[in-house]
Amino acid sequence: MTLAIIELVAACFFVASSGLFFNERFRNSRLLVLCAGLIALVSTYFLTEELIDRAISRRLASESEQPAQQQPALPVQEPRADPVAASAQALSDQSGALPEMVRIPGQNFEVGRYEVTFAQWDVCVAGGCNGYRPSDQGRGRGNLPVIYVSWSDAQAYVQWLSQRTGQRYRLLTSAEWEMAARAGTTTNFSWGDQDPVCDPRARNGANCESCTDDRTRPVGSFQPNGFGLYDVHGNVWEWVEDAEGSSRVLRGGSWNDELLSLRSANRLGRINPTFRDFVVGFRVARTV
Repeated sequence: MTLAIIELVAACFFVASSGLFFNERFRNSRLLVLCAGLIALVSTYFLTEELIDRAISRRLASESEQPAQQQPALPVQEPRADPVAASAQALSDQSGALPEMVRIPGQNFEVGRYEVTFAQWDVCVAGGCNGYRPSDQGRGRGNLPVIYVSWSDAQAYVQWLSQRTGQRYRLLTSAEWEMAARAGTTTNFSWGDQDPVCDPRARNGANCESCTDDRTRPVGSFQPNGFGLYDVHGNVWEWVEDAEGSSRVLRGGSWNDELLSLRSANRLGRINPTFRDFVVGFRVARTV
């Protein structure tokens, strides 16, 4: 409205000055009248620009003070849960529930650093391992190697562990077991040819008949071999995958065996796959 009035007044002034310019009475002042009209037009132009700028500024300020319209929130797409990954994470969150694995140099498989323990087996019993809870002979469970497990029981465990983690756990083949036990050596034992002694601090220490307490020891009680594997000699016999007809094979010797039974090359074959005993356990492998 203000702009329209200003422009109207300027136009009237310009028309009036134009009329005066052509009036004979103002012939001597025509230049002055013309200048006045031009000044009016120019002033009107700049005044109009200033008013327009102010109007735009007020409009922008008014809009900035108004709260922005809220856009409707898009529904959040929750990532699909991976049941296998969740199961593996839940298992790893349980202290010691997952076997600790060691990669064998130059090979495509890993080996359990320790023999499978009662604590690890008991986790399986809740949803696998055929619900079988082996006896500990009243000596305790926890970190002791699980005993009274057959080859078939060991297969149930690695199958359950594979399903829970989405990784391929299994038993070692006999050749893989010996490779892992020797740790690059060609001697009777992984430490050399010296006979085992019942001394956890000794390089050739092992849980065997030299120990007088006649029992299993917590895994990792003696020194590891060159690959970082514990109890490959003594503590409990370990099932391997190999078959001899319908029979199976054990490796490594136990706490109840003579020294020669603990040699890296020794094997005990022709064992029924359902055989359970207080000197028999197992160790797991994992293909990578």
